[in-house]
This record gives sequence, C-alpha cells and structure tokens, in this order.
Amino acid sequence: MSIVLDVVKANLPINAKQTPSGWTTINCPCCIHYGQSRPDTRHRGGFIFTPEEGIIYHCFNCNYKAGWKPTDRFTDRFKKLLRYLGVPKSDIQRLQLETMREADLVQPVKEETPEYKINWPEITLPKGSKQLNKWEFSPLFNRALEYISNRKLLELADWYYSDAVIGQMQNRIILPYKYKNKVVGFTARWTGEKQNKYPKYYQQQPKDFVFNLDAQKNNRKYVLVTEGPFDALAIDGVAIGGSNINYQQAQIINQLGKEVIFVPDQDKAGIDVVRQAVYYNWPVSFPPWEEVKDCADAVNKYGRPFTLKSILDFVETNKTKIKVKSQLWK
Repeated sequence: MSIVLDVVKANLPINAKQTPSGWTTINCPCCIHYGQSRPDTRHRGGFIFTPEEGIIYHCFNCNYKAGWKPTDRFTDRFKKLLRYLGVPKSDIQRLQLETMREADLVQPVKEETPEYKINWPEITLPKGSKQLNKWEFSPLFNRALEYISNRKLLELADWYYSDAVIGQMQNRIILPYKYKNKVVGFTARWTGEKQNKYPKYYQQQPKDFVFNLDAQKNNRKYVLVTEGPFDALAIDGVAIGGSNINYQQAQIINQLGKEVIFVPDQDKAGIDVVRQAVYYNWPVSFPPWEEVKDCADAVNKYGRPFTLKSILDFVETNKTKIKVKSQLWK
C-alpha cells in the first residue's frame, strides 16, 4: 500500500462508514470552508480507493473534489483535503517531497484505463416465483398484470410473479436481471392491494451491476442511463438500480464507448444522483415533462418516440446549469 494511502486512511474519522457501493463516507471537513453555513453531519463526503492505490474524494454537499494517484504530484486541492483531515503540515510536506521524487523518476506514458472485468455469478430466482404464463387467474395476479400492462412494460421483459403466503416475496411482480442469458439478480415490486410491512421494492444484485447491458447495440451513438430498471426498459437504456452510481458501474458504462446521457428521476432523491453523474462527467437530460417523474411514466404518457426526442433535445453539459436545474426538484 502506498504511504499516501496509509496516511489518508489513518486520518479518517473514527465514524467513517463503508457503503455497499464501495464508498467510504465521512462528515465532510471541507464544507465549512466552501460556502456551507454549518458543518456536515450527514456523511456527505466520500472516498473511493481505486485498485491502483489512487484516491478520489467528492463531497455531495459542498461539491469539493480532490484526488491523487501514484506517480502524481499533489495538487493544491489535495493538500487542502489532507489539511482538513487533520494531517500535520510536516507530514504533508514530507509526503509531497516523496511523491515529487517518485513522479520525477517515472517516465510519462500514455494512460490506458484497464477494462473492467464483469464477473456476475448466476443465481436462482426466489422460491415460488414462476413465469406469467404459468399462473392461473386470480385477483392479485391480475393486479400485477395490470401494473406492468398499464405502464406498457409487459412485452419488454420476461416477467415472473410470486404469491408467497408469507415473507417479503408476497404479491410481487419480478423482473429478472439477465446478463449473457444468465440470471444474475432481480427486482421484485409489490403489487398487492395494501402495502404490507415490507418495502415496495426488494432487489438482489451485484454491487457493480448495470441492468440491460446486452441490449446496447454497437451501432448506437448514445447510452441512456436511468436510476430504475423499469425506466431503462421503457427507453432501451441501462439502469444503475437505485440512486447511487458507484465507481465500478461508471467504469462499465463508460467502456461501452458511447456518449453517456444520464436521465434521472425528477424528484428530490434525483438531486443527489445528479451530483454523482456530474462527478463522472456525464451530461444530464432535463426534459420538460408535465406531471411525470421518470422515463417509464413519460413513455406511458407521451410514447417512446417523443420521450426519446425530448431526452436528446434537453441535454445539459454545463455543470453549473445542471446543478441549478436539479435544485428545482426540491
């Protein structure tokens, strides 16, 4: 492990948290220095420690960004980050001299990001789930059919249904997550008459999973990225499976070699994930849909051709404008 990585990890706050998506989150020490009226108390600062022993930092509150990788010299922003973390000035100077020496010894070479290798194990779907054509009619099963039919999703996937008597798989329409003809995960949406104690959505997926990769054809110019898989089905895009984009998912999407356009849900939760998209330098689309929250609803209301055209017509690349527009969803 590099000495810089050692120092950063040694100076992380004791309440640092590790998220399932690979971030190490802390209460950002930079916020009070960058326009925030009070210290961060919601763990909005996040580190990614890369396989190459590099360091990426991003605060999703004050938007402070800094990073370092072996053979790089320290930037001013990275030195400030070390100082805000409480690293003594003498240690920062020592580390800076060491990294300068290493940088001078290394001949500059053209950087090539190694291809991220996908390794998603095959799984079985929950016990008791069956394809739709293997169920007999019942009022609850009919509700599930109506749900995906009304959203114009019935013909777009190989749906399953579960009517488990007990447990969190009761009355759920199931979308298998497939990759290269293998089931590697699923999402199960509650469609019963009355919400029970379990969450509306239950899903199982690898932490680096990207839904609908197999549908991204080589001759396409764009890849449209959504939060939820139902939205990805509606516009033939890919989905991250929630409101967090982890480093591995971004690598997988970027190495498709297409222009990436992020299409978030137009709600308060979408604000945070938009900030993450900006971090990965993805343009964001803000279609002026009326009384529509997401892509699936837009296709249901306007049809797919109009929805796709509006997505492409309202792409924003300016990071400041992206931030301002997303704030309108509060």
